[in-house]
Amino acid sequence: MAHWHLREVKLAIEKLGWRVVSELPGDHYSIAQVWKIQRSPKEPTFFIEIGAMDGDGNLTPLDQAYECAVRDHPKIALYFGKRGLPQSKSRIRWRTELTQFVKDLESIAGKRDRT
Repeated sequence: MAHWHLREVKLAIEKLGWRVVSELPGDHYSIAQVWKIQRSPKEPTFFIEIGAMDGDGNLTPLDQAYECAVRDHPKIALYFGKRGLPQSKSRIRWRTELTQFVKDLESIAGKRDRT
């Protein structure tokens, strides 16, 4: 279910020079996995947390993830909605939100580089 979302997030950040340097276990509560991302060893590291929790508050497998967010930046988050068919409203919304997520990541990376 979430595999295509995760694949597209990874491709989008890789296009801008980021790479997932490690995939870490989550917190055994609401985060299924954490991606440690970085452009180079000389640049700051960020963490993308992948949320996967059911309606009862239990952690679910990664393939049932429903969102990802940049650690310590809760407003930079991406909900894994329906994929939809090409050119459908769902697909256009997903692409728009993915683009915004990556722009927001770039924005905070730039701010951290200047400090």
